[in-house]
Amino acid sequence: MMKRIFQPFWSYDVEKTEEWLHYMALQGYHFVKVNLITRQFYFVERRPQAITYRIEIDKGFYSLPSVLVNEGWEVVFNDRNWYVIANNRPDEEIMTHPIREGIFMRNGQLLQVYKIILMTLILLSLFPLSITLLIMLDGDATITIVKSPMWVLTFLYWLIILGLPINSILKLSKVNRRLEEDYYPIKDRTTVKLDTVKYKLGWIYAPDKLENWLESLEMQGFNLERVNKWGFKFYFTKGEPRKVRYCADYQNNVTRDYFEAHKESGWQLQYSNKMALSKWSIWSKQYEEREERPELYSDSEQMKKHAKRVLATHLAICLPMIIMFMSLLVMNIGQLMNESSLEINFWTMIILQLLIIIQNGIFAIRVSLYYQRVNRMYI
Repeated sequence: MMKRIFQPFWSYDVEKTEEWLHYMALQGYHFVKVNLITRQFYFVERRPQAITYRIEIDKGFYSLPSVLVNEGWEVVFNDRNWYVIANNRPDEEIMTHPIREGIFMRNGQLLQVYKIILMTLILLSLFPLSITLLIMLDGDATITIVKSPMWVLTFLYWLIILGLPINSILKLSKVNRRLEEDYYPIKDRTTVKLDTVKYKLGWIYAPDKLENWLESLEMQGFNLERVNKWGFKFYFTKGEPRKVRYCADYQNNVTRDYFEAHKESGWQLQYSNKMALSKWSIWSKQYEEREERPELYSDSEQMKKHAKRVLATHLAICLPMIIMFMSLLVMNIGQLMNESSLEINFWTMIILQLLIIIQNGIFAIRVSLYYQRVNRMYI
């Protein structure tokens, strides 16, 4: 007789699911399959046994590598790129485990989707909230709140709409933080004394200027040691002047192969982030005076495509923000012309909207100029 258990979020934390499957096997319930649509796990009752499970996703999966088969792993489930493997050996005797690149990449893609959804919901709510705030600031306006049991449904609706992406983001981020060391192999940090701290804000809109800035500091003897996780705080030690090439690289998705390929070419990873819409990495490579200045990518067309991706991504964020807040500003100016005097809160809102428009406008101009510089350089 089959035992069925509903696990709606099992794929968000596969390590936790693997531990649960191990616990079920100890209770005498051995995993058979999972319905990927209904999210139900099926178990058959057998002799209690300690079984180690691993869950992975791989679009090109056909069979296990021989190194895993020799280690005692076997496939117990395979459906729609998902597969589950099991090992009956004691955990301390298992020396080889499958990598989790597929899980890591899938979680990263889902994080992007959920963050975009959450950002869209927040932006869509700003417009009606701003209008409501304007009405409330109007001294002549009267606001009446009607008592109704439907307010409970409204609250539950928004709780679900916002709660689902927030919960998913928190779960996926927690899992990927445990896996990130394998996929973001930033150079080993030493305990040397850091002499200088410098700040560089908004460099993602002009990455070529960041590269030139870091290289000029290296020529002055300021050797980069590390970058903080937000990417704007740079730590240096005072040493000998060096010829170091820096490259800020933008990718929508990164894999283990991406890091290994650049490391094999002699590049050292100085920084890598986990932004929702993009992945920025800063690479460095020291070279001698007589050597040619190295490039992360030698193909000019690839560099143009890289700059185009940077431009498209940031304009997709900045332009909607400019349009939305321009609309709100026009409405506020219209109200300003019809009113003889307005409260200070109203002026504060106008100033904030104007600052947001100017800020996003500057970002859009900077990234557009970067795109033009790259195109002129690789004509």
